[in-house]
Amino acid sequence: MSITGSILVFEQELKPLTQPWQNAERPGQAAYLPPSALHQKLKTVFPDKKVLSIWYSGHE
Repeated sequence: MSITGSILVFEQELKPLTQPWQNAERPGQAAYLPPSALHQKLKTVFPDKKVLSIWYSGHE
């Protein structure tokens, strides 16, 4: 197995280590926003940026 393959397998686990600004934690017992609502809020705050993905890590 190559090192590139290993990195890709654990991509989501490694991102917080290399890109901590992309993570947000849910405050207290607040409900999760649906992806559509979160996307709309992001477009409002960052109108010149493009949202490529939204991940709900640990949400069951």
